[in-house]
Amino acid sequence: MLRQSVLLGASCAALGTMSDAAQAQGAPGGEDSVSQQEIVVTARRREEALIDVPASIAVLGAEQLERQGVVDFQDLAFAVPNVSIFENSNIAARSSVTIRGVPGRAGIYRDDVFVGDNSGINGLLIDVERVEVIRGPQGTLFGRNALSGAINTLTRRPDDEFSAAFVGAVGDYGQQRIGAAINGPIVPGLLAGKISAGWRQADSYDEVRGFGDDIQMQDEQAVVSQLLFTPTSSLDVLVNYETSEDNNITGFTDAVRDFAGVGGVFRTAARDGNGYDRVTPGRNLLNTADRDQEAGHVRLDWRVAGLTATSVTASRNIDFLYTRDGDGTEFDQISGIQPVSYESFSQELRLASDSAGRWDWMIGAYYFSDERRSSDSNTLGRDFVISVVPALAALAPELVPGGTAGVLTPSRLAASATLRALTGLPLTTPVLGVQTTNDMNEIESLAFFGSLTFRPTEQWEVNAGLRQTNETVSASFSRAVSGSLSLFVPTIPTVTLPDSETDDLSPSLTVSYFPSDDLTFYGSYSTGFRSGGYNLAPGTPRPDLQAEARSRRFDPERLISYEVGVKSSLADGRVGLNAAIFMLDYEDFQRSFYRIDPVTGPQTFTANTTASVQGVEIDALANLTDELQVTFSYGYQKSEYDDFPNAPINTTAGLVIADLTGDPLPFVPENSATFGVNYERNVSDNWAFRIGADVQYRSDYIVTDRAGADPEVNVGATTLINGNIALRNENDGWSLVLRGYNLSDEIYRTGLDFNTFTGAVFQSLSAPRTWSFEVRKDF
Repeated sequence: MLRQSVLLGASCAALGTMSDAAQAQGAPGGEDSVSQQEIVVTARRREEALIDVPASIAVLGAEQLERQGVVDFQDLAFAVPNVSIFENSNIAARSSVTIRGVPGRAGIYRDDVFVGDNSGINGLLIDVERVEVIRGPQGTLFGRNALSGAINTLTRRPDDEFSAAFVGAVGDYGQQRIGAAINGPIVPGLLAGKISAGWRQADSYDEVRGFGDDIQMQDEQAVVSQLLFTPTSSLDVLVNYETSEDNNITGFTDAVRDFAGVGGVFRTAARDGNGYDRVTPGRNLLNTADRDQEAGHVRLDWRVAGLTATSVTASRNIDFLYTRDGDGTEFDQISGIQPVSYESFSQELRLASDSAGRWDWMIGAYYFSDERRSSDSNTLGRDFVISVVPALAALAPELVPGGTAGVLTPSRLAASATLRALTGLPLTTPVLGVQTTNDMNEIESLAFFGSLTFRPTEQWEVNAGLRQTNETVSASFSRAVSGSLSLFVPTIPTVTLPDSETDDLSPSLTVSYFPSDDLTFYGSYSTGFRSGGYNLAPGTPRPDLQAEARSRRFDPERLISYEVGVKSSLADGRVGLNAAIFMLDYEDFQRSFYRIDPVTGPQTFTANTTASVQGVEIDALANLTDELQVTFSYGYQKSEYDDFPNAPINTTAGLVIADLTGDPLPFVPENSATFGVNYERNVSDNWAFRIGADVQYRSDYIVTDRAGADPEVNVGATTLINGNIALRNENDGWSLVLRGYNLSDEIYRTGLDFNTFTGAVFQSLSAPRTWSFEVRKDF
């Protein structure tokens, strides 16, 4: 049978899931089959069999990731029902994860270390042992901002057995990829080391008028280095350092409709003709996203006298620069840069008992601090529309055929003494001005937590958890303005807001019943919270700083969750069936909205409201024969705002106030499902053959809050089909894999922008049908 670990996955979206009922590793069926009793997870911060953990958990093991061609975090988007990953305008550093119906509420971890900022969650997956997706709030053990669940990516540790691997792949759209790893002893029995690296490039799926269709979309690389020091059998010290760099061309958005105002000036969508032809309007510059990440952690595990003491010390630095054409046209209306600098440090200490007796427990402390500094610099260029005066049509003809005439722009005013005299504007340069906003946000958090498990009998288990968190948020903002724009927009010196402090108590309670080793019933009550903060959009501050802080503050978000579920392993582990029913109640739900002010530029605000989600999850796996495996997963989730009568919404009519009470949340399909078939068999003494296919389905959903008659907010039902064919030589370690993604070429909307600078609706699209061919050598 095909047996291989993953050092770097294969290519685009992973289809199918290694769920509760599935295998984390190993070939299907026969002596190699792996049941839920044998799959080890760390969802409760200790190693346990999957079937014994009373929670809805999906596990994607190394072989599953390889089989489905997972390369980066985004590739997990369709892998687990009720879990979605979306990129804002196809920008990896602006990704959002949805678990059980609510975007942005999932805690993202790498080797138990909280990533901290969305700009760092989406990147290449290197040398992954498994990915654990824990659905439902994890406030007690994982802490802040893990309201809807947690995704923990676990890297394979070094060991004393030498191994190495190399993989290379090519595909359409200029895909090129290389991955390599080497592992082995440095000082046998004392020190082992491993280094893994990956690199990939790919061209754009879209043609941009004026730039052609040969645009390099991706250029990414990552390196992970590890040292494992084992001075005694009871002490392990793991040092992990990783670095990554990506320089990508992003934001391939297509115009689908012109609307009122300046929509008649540029006629972007009308001239574009087709919002799905993958030919985007001309631009005066391409959007770029450059990101550098550096992270490291030291983990110490000391086992003594029936206890395990764990220390995890970690830090992460992210530098991200987004350069954009703000109007998305060939005209120089507005352009900008958005640099982000992020730093975090965390220290976690845990002391846990062995879990073999009637009682077991865990206590711990966690310190976390981060600082995020960002800027948004917007240049109002030579073609910025100052006004439209039809009476001046003779002096200022239309900018595009069929467009509105009489358009006044800085370049026209600067070039025409007559227009300057008529308007009275003292413009001497074709650039109207530059506005730069700066903001800083710091969080310092200290938490103490504990978990206690009691087993009154072999069949019953009660687990209670509690986490106390104290958190302080510090923030400041400023605005600098230059050029003629300073006549209309005032400069704001740095304003430092008073610290905002939050205390939270997050309890949890779970009762489990084990009628046999193959069956688990459970019910749980759990809670969690998400940090509050300040809206830092530019605006002239009040003289009273306390009043200014109150007007900008939004409250922490809190969640109460109820869940009941069952896990089963049948037919000697060859069949698994799991199900869960859940209900989530959000208080002070943080809802962010985005608008573009025609003068001051883009602004993001957060308001508090209420929301709820109810749903069902079903996971199943069957090893029908020693060679044939079938998996199936289904998720249902119904989300809605409970009480939101005065919600601000972006529409083609501008920012409007609407009643969203009872409306669904964005990016939340009610139904999602995966179905996978994998067939493997030996075709000779040395060679094994594999063929597999995965079908994934998502029902319709919206990409922004709906109001009025804007049809573009809707995304229809989507079905994706992936397939792979592989040959593997067990003795020599060679494997050849042909992969196809989105075989039916399903194209759907992934994001939406109502751009008031151009009066156009822009949409970003999913990846088209692609293929890749991979060669791998294991040593």
